[in-house]
Amino acid sequence: NAFLATKITFINEIANLCEKTGIDVEDISIGIGLDKRIGGRFLRAGPAYGGSCFPKDTKAIVTTADKFKTNLSVIKSVIKSNSLRSKVLLKKYPNQAIIYNYIGLSYIELAENNKALEIFLLANQRLPSEPSVLCNTGIAYKNLDGLTSARKYFKKALNINSKHVPSHINLGHLENNLNHSDLATNHYSNAYDLNNNSEEVLTYYILSLSAQGKFDEAKKIILELNNKFPNN
Repeated sequence: NAFLATKITFINEIANLCEKTGIDVEDISIGIGLDKRIGGRFLRAGPAYGGSCFPKDTKAIVTTADKFKTNLSVIKSVIKSNSLRSKVLLKKYPNQAIIYNYIGLSYIELAENNKALEIFLLANQRLPSEPSVLCNTGIAYKNLDGLTSARKYFKKALNINSKHVPSHINLGHLENNLNHSDLATNHYSNAYDLNNNSEEVLTYYILSLSAQGKFDEAKKIILELNNKFPNN
């Protein structure tokens, strides 16, 4: 993963150069990928790498190397460059929710919730009516135990779009953590009504019904879950 992160960062740095010189980075990417020693996978310029693996694994291998007094300068440079790529994209596309969400959620995956919250609050200034940004702001607050603020942002998202399933689910989680089982079940129920083909929605709805002793209702949803997801 550290190597793949290096490959992604390389083409993203080339993209930065291409944007200044008026060259299409896609042409560069295709040309490099034709070399069989390199291949075309992970050579598409885009947002800084994120997700649950690359940030965590690059950070982990550097930490391990430092313990053994070994300087992994290339990977350290990759981590730094990736962070700079985020700033370049935010400057170039200040009104693109997907960029803020991608970067902020990457910080959440690294348990760097303060940095995530900083990104999402910046996004709120630019995109105050974007449900996905509001919901992710709530998640960051929730992870930092700011439950009142988290609830406020989840509800803001639902006020703008009452059918925003992630906000219903996360508000359900929050109320569940506060032992507000009735409120939690209501939100899981709303999520179920909006999307009953989601394994996540079905699972949380079952758990919430069971916690309230509504076992007959829970059994019906369990059967539905098993029918739709037989490998569950």
